Amino acid sequence: MNERSMSTENDSESAAREERDRLLAILASMQDEIWFADLEGRFTLFNPAAVQQFALEPGQPVTVESLARTLEIFNLDGSPRPLEQSPILRVLRGETIDMVDEIVRIPTTGELRYRQMRLAWVQDHTGKDIGVVAVVRDITPLKLCATEGISLLRRIETLIDTLVPPTVMTHGDHAPELPRLSVRQLEVLKLLAEGLTTAEIGQRLFISSETVKSHRRNLMRRLGLRNKAELLRYVIAYEKNKSPTKNHPKG
Repeated sequence: MNERSMSTENDSESAAREERDRLLAILASMQDEIWFADLEGRFTLFNPAAVQQFALEPGQPVTVESLARTLEIFNLDGSPRPLEQSPILRVLRGETIDMVDEIVRIPTTGELRYRQMRLAWVQDHTGKDIGVVAVVRDITPLKLCATEGISLLRRIETLIDTLVPPTVMTHGDHAPELPRLSVRQLEVLKLLAEGLTTAEIGQRLFISSETVKSHRRNLMRRLGLRNKAELLRYVIAYEKNKSPTKNHPKG
């Protein structure tokens, strides 16, 4: 090998080391956890944020399965997540998953934290898949704010309903006038009349299914309805002539 070839090779190695050092510096500065698993399900790269959260030994290989076995991981409904449902393992098996939310008990603190994981395949310069990268962000503050916001909204709506009692005025045989409803209650009533389900109403109004159920319960109370069957008859009448009549037993 001549001097020019040796010089070119040394320059290439030096450039590769500089690129690697630059990449490691970027990863070290990130607060999000970065995990890279190869095709065998082994974590071959994880940044300092991941090391600190899970008390890992830098440079020590660890498999996805062995790490998952040491953790308490839950779905958002609170049910334990089986090992085989690990998002990285699922992607390695060929499933298409780009984002997953989970709850994990952090070993170093014992806290339960909401986490959002984004996943993507990594390819080499030839376009061949070489593994899966996962970027994990702690979203606990966002979840708590959302939960507290929904709780506050429900308390405000309950207070409004209490301050504005339902009134139904009848005029002989004519249909009763529509009780005074909040804007949101009226929106829910209209969507119920269109035949939308609780989940569909939640998606349309950008609220949770539990919030929709709360509005539905308030509607029934405000309208003096006793059960879902009466509510269904009410919304059918509402859709028909926008002036529904509650069926009262004649005595």
